[in-house]
Amino acid sequence: MSSSKATGSEHPTLRAAQRALKAKDWKRLTQIAGTLQQQRQWDAAEHCLQQVLAQQADYRPAQIALAEHFLLGGRVDEAHQLTEAALTLKPEDPLLLLAYARACVGMGEVEEGLAAFELAESKPGPWQRQAGLLFALNLAYVPDVTADDLRQCGVDWEARYAPATPRSARTMKRESGRFRIGYYSPDFRRHSMAHFLPPILEQHDRETFEVFLYSDTHLPDAMTERYRELADHWRDLTRRPDQQAVAMIRRDELDLLIDTSGFFGGCRPQLFAPRPAPVQAHLIGYNGTTGLDALDYRFTDAICEPPGTEAASSEKLWRLQPGFHCFRPAAEAPEPSPPPSVEQGYVTFGCFNHLAKLNDEVVALWADLLRDQPESRLLLKAVTLANESTRQRVCARFQAHGIDPARIEALPGTANPQDHLALYARVDIALDPFPCNGTTTTLEALWMGVPVLTLLGQRHSARVSASLLTQVDLQECIAADRPEFIAAARRLADAVDTRVDWRTSLRERMRRAPLGDPRQFVPNLEQAYRAMVHEAAALHRRGSS
Repeated sequence: MSSSKATGSEHPTLRAAQRALKAKDWKRLTQIAGTLQQQRQWDAAEHCLQQVLAQQADYRPAQIALAEHFLLGGRVDEAHQLTEAALTLKPEDPLLLLAYARACVGMGEVEEGLAAFELAESKPGPWQRQAGLLFALNLAYVPDVTADDLRQCGVDWEARYAPATPRSARTMKRESGRFRIGYYSPDFRRHSMAHFLPPILEQHDRETFEVFLYSDTHLPDAMTERYRELADHWRDLTRRPDQQAVAMIRRDELDLLIDTSGFFGGCRPQLFAPRPAPVQAHLIGYNGTTGLDALDYRFTDAICEPPGTEAASSEKLWRLQPGFHCFRPAAEAPEPSPPPSVEQGYVTFGCFNHLAKLNDEVVALWADLLRDQPESRLLLKAVTLANESTRQRVCARFQAHGIDPARIEALPGTANPQDHLALYARVDIALDPFPCNGTTTTLEALWMGVPVLTLLGQRHSARVSASLLTQVDLQECIAADRPEFIAAARRLADAVDTRVDWRTSLRERMRRAPLGDPRQFVPNLEQAYRAMVHEAAALHRRGSS
């Protein structure tokens, strides 16, 4: 996070912070730190919180706020150290447990994080619902968790915290006139969603569709303004209690309300429970079933969820062909460069996914691959690898499988999308984690001409990359099992001429497919929207007769 150049004499919020410090008003100073974060005065916000804790080390609101600040900046080790120390004095404090759990997940210690989420959820209070959401979200990283397990987790959360209004209580608004569609998200900002939703919004037929955006975005930025421009109607829900937010959505008399977050980020799935729209569906943002009865449909495809998998989904599956993603790459993307192995003489594998996805099974398989190709290297990149101790811990996990740490390079996050994408010039073959594949990460690699090797799994999140690769005709990068994964990596490493060709040809493949062309994708999506509403209306009429 970058800091502002404003000084205390120039900035009214900083002057207020000086007054609060002088008065030793720690509550006020902690609140001011939050305001400074909203203003992107990151260094000043941290300084305020450090000043509070320097005077009153056990002041819980500042401890939690500083831990959240560290997490926001990818400084998971510092968040972990702070919350771990605080928990020695308050071992069952639910808010400290939540921050500690998030730090654990950020470091790749998912099991420890899940245990802390469970403990926080066991403590009575308003944090229970958020702890349950985070548990459901991060449970998906565990390899032996099934689609049925994930569904049940969502079912249990909904039953406990946000029981859905029965479907029979819904009323259909109308069957003629302009189609009103709403999109809900806490991420109308610079976020991976910005690669997928804006192309859809831009391409909507506005003579037929009227677009409402419902924003729970707490740190708006320039991308937020772009979303506002793309909306016929913009609704800011960030400071509205659940009941008011639901009433606002209901007043707009939507035909269809689309969720784009599932359990991610600052989501509020409880807003869907009273059914403010007659038909509610999920698109793009979550890897698999939410388990929520409040969502009627969920978009997917025949690779992510083949026929016969319907029982594992709480929502009715609506399969788009050839897939349900429409991707726009970053405008700053540099041109692809030749594979680095051409000059180096050895293959570099790479993964730019979140560390939480690198579970023990992933590390073991990738270690097998590195042993199979003893001259190869592995390049990892993640925001949380900014911490030296995290880098050492990741290398040690591979070392436990006999891999020399010198063959592993761990890089932190980059300052901008251009620098991020430019690092693919150092990667020959990208490795996809499992059972939570990359989505944006997979597509970014392909856009930079880098093939992505994936292991086909049993549930939605373990099959997303297979869907994306199939749409650009890279089925040779999909492995059915672990031996095939190693064999496929060997074939790809040997196929130098093919990989050279892909560096320049993959972009055109993406552009030609609905995956990269909203002019092909959006009419198909709009047809699905209309069909959903008509199907729901027909079911409602039959149920009322």
